[in-house]
Amino acid sequence: MKSTSQKECTEAKFNSQFRNLTFLDHFKQKYGAKKTHMFGCANLFSEPFLCCQLKDFIEDQSFICNLQSELNKLELYKKDNDLYKFRQSSDLKNIKSKPHIKALTTMLSTEVRLWLKDVTGIPLYDTIDLTCSKYKYTDVLLCHDDELEGRRIAFIMYLTPDEWSTENGGQLCLFNTDEHGQPKEIMKKLIPQRNSFVFFEVTPTSFHQVEEVLSKNKVRWSVAGWFHGPNIERPHPYIEPVKPLSTATDIQTEEVKKWLNVSYLDIESALKHIQSQFEEESEIQLENFFLDNKFEEISHALQSDSVVWTKRGPPNKRNLYVADEGNLPKVLQDCLHFMKSEFMFYLLEHMTGLNLTEKTQGSKPKKAKSDSQLDGDTKQNIGEPSCRAELRKWCHGSYTLAHDTDTEAHDYALDVSIFTHCNDWKECYGGFISYIANGEDEEVKSLFETKYLVGRTL
Repeated sequence: MKSTSQKECTEAKFNSQFRNLTFLDHFKQKYGAKKTHMFGCANLFSEPFLCCQLKDFIEDQSFICNLQSELNKLELYKKDNDLYKFRQSSDLKNIKSKPHIKALTTMLSTEVRLWLKDVTGIPLYDTIDLTCSKYKYTDVLLCHDDELEGRRIAFIMYLTPDEWSTENGGQLCLFNTDEHGQPKEIMKKLIPQRNSFVFFEVTPTSFHQVEEVLSKNKVRWSVAGWFHGPNIERPHPYIEPVKPLSTATDIQTEEVKKWLNVSYLDIESALKHIQSQFEEESEIQLENFFLDNKFEEISHALQSDSVVWTKRGPPNKRNLYVADEGNLPKVLQDCLHFMKSEFMFYLLEHMTGLNLTEKTQGSKPKKAKSDSQLDGDTKQNIGEPSCRAELRKWCHGSYTLAHDTDTEAHDYALDVSIFTHCNDWKECYGGFISYIANGEDEEVKSLFETKYLVGRTL
């Protein structure tokens, strides 16, 4: 009897109601027609893309509890970059010593895989990707489409607390797409219900995200992965139009002195020290770059009702607000004029040692020639220095993401940022700039918002 009890306890039972022939025929009909339908035990959503939610996925509630107990004991690895922040296990298929994890893996790769093959008509292979994920307070997975060679069906089995609600965050958000196949808006949100199983086909438009977890005392546990099958033809990725470069503007020395902290005009000491630091670390943070009165004017103007902020996407690349430059207060217009001036190029050249005052598009910036005089007439034989500049507003939920079609990032450049309204900023607030080496997943440098001018070579 003891042996039988142990066997029953470790058996993962796919809910029999999903295998009922009457239900299965009806479900396949609606799925094939891509029709929204509520079955009671299952929900089928056709918009923004076909997605299914199976309730009470596993029959035995004690199995769920035992499974979660085993998952709690696994070593989880921190996953943290610009796209996501959570903890994840290694591949569960390789864990043989945990009977409930092994039983779940077997059920998914056999019975559930064959059921999905029957429902979707996709010839799924007999292997799956399977990991456990743990999302705590502020953890998130931003907008993406899951596309990778061989992935055909994405799935999530939730192990969240029974009382999970929308106020706790962590919902699965589904996006519609625009005429270019880019994600546009969240059209559907699914609460992560305990012992529910959500799946959808991986396509060029299956954009989704895990909403930020807002609960400080609840944990969003899940087991998720992909069923694989034959590759399907994918369209070429959409390439966004590149914002035109602006050429450097003229500025008078007297105007420079109204803006710039005079200590940054001392090339013999301050700038040589700054350049030495930049050459060693490839980034600098300059405190009190602007004069205090100008910085306060800028900060005040940015909060003016006359500044028109426009939300910019698409969500798989960015989510932030950009100011309309056609109707800015004069101090902000003057600030942009200063930042795009020939003098600013010349100043940054001496701070970094990079050649920014000759046209170097498509090639790595070269070392700048030395100079012993920075003040006075700033006009030099500078070729065609150019830049892109804009005023951005960041709030809760704002971000930018590294992506393969970022044409701006393909050129060597100097990235320059000036932050406002961030006194006493703490790391837990987020808002960092993450730099990732080409071909890598993890960041190589994070910079947090300060009352500084920040520069880094790209």
